[in-house]
Amino acid sequence: MRKLLLLIAGLTLLLTACRAEVNIIIDIDESGTAEVAYEIGFDEEFRELIASSGGDPDELLSGEADFGLAGGERYERTEGEMTFVGYRQEFSSVTDIEADMSGDPDSPFQSLSYVQTEDTATLEAQIAIPEEELGLGDVPIDAAQLTDEFFSFQIIFGMPGTVTESNADEVLSDGRLVWKIPITGGEKEIFAQS
Repeated sequence: MRKLLLLIAGLTLLLTACRAEVNIIIDIDESGTAEVAYEIGFDEEFRELIASSGGDPDELLSGEADFGLAGGERYERTEGEMTFVGYRQEFSSVTDIEADMSGDPDSPFQSLSYVQTEDTATLEAQIAIPEEELGLGDVPIDAAQLTDEFFSFQIIFGMPGTVTESNADEVLSDGRLVWKIPITGGEKEIFAQS
């Protein structure tokens, strides 16, 4: 997954005016079941420039781009100027997601905990992307240019009920919480309670 993120980030910077986005979306419902989606989005300019150089933007969405959800459902959606393609899969519990992600060496999740009682739901996670594993030295890009304006990598959680406390970077209009993850490496704590 890290190689794919770098490829997209590098291409975005080389094409300067383009925009690309990678999202991991986890929606948890009141029963504790969840849907996980991994998606890649890019604007029309990104797609056109890749195609005009003889490449196929859809190749970014093959191979490891299913993020381990090869048995899941492939989907496509449009939001503003961005087209997203990804895979989504249903999980019977968040515990299954925890087990799936902890067994994946490419997962940015170092830990993931979700506890739901009759009155509250509490989410805690640790995200870590070691810089040495990103291979920034092998890619001809200036990491300082990897800003949200051109490229973003986000973890998005939807939780049951009304969120009462969180350390999210942003709250979407539908109530989902967004944490922006540094592609250049680093750690991020995730906390939310509803």
